[in-house]
Amino acid sequence: MRASRLADDLKVEAVGLQLLDIARTWFRNEPALAGEGHTWAEFKLLFKEKFFSPTDKIDLVRQFQDLQQGSLSVEEYAVEFGRLSRYAEYMVRDPEIRASRFREGLTWDIKILIPSIYETYTQIYAEARKVEREWGLKSKRERHLFSGATSSAGAAKRPQLKHRSFQHHQPQVQARAPV
Repeated sequence: MRASRLADDLKVEAVGLQLLDIARTWFRNEPALAGEGHTWAEFKLLFKEKFFSPTDKIDLVRQFQDLQQGSLSVEEYAVEFGRLSRYAEYMVRDPEIRASRFREGLTWDIKILIPSIYETYTQIYAEARKVEREWGLKSKRERHLFSGATSSAGAAKRPQLKHRSFQHHQPQVQARAPV
């Protein structure tokens, strides 16, 4: 598909059809599914055994363990947290542990602005979104409040923050004419 000149949405559709064909062929030829009366649980188990190896699950659990917000928005982090937590349900079965794990993965500058009175996942998520929105912490570049980022030209730039109390005004230096 890399060399194909198809638009991205058509590539996705083509690959989806290929996967559907592979799954359909497997389903028709799977001896354990011959006949009728099979439960959804039986199908899921056989499907996972065929298309989802134990190594795949271990990798996804490890990704969940290592998950940090990093340069993701809070919403993107929450989506990834939800997706990966399905593979590590035993790690987040307890609601307090789930909330704590989510809070720990947030970036430091968002985490410190969430009061400890928020204890549930839903409360922490909502407050993190609020902090991100109010403080304008949308990207990794903007999250580095006190460190300068370097542009492609090599000049240091400071992020512009929405809250005036944190804006840093550098004194203007005027060039002197040669004498």
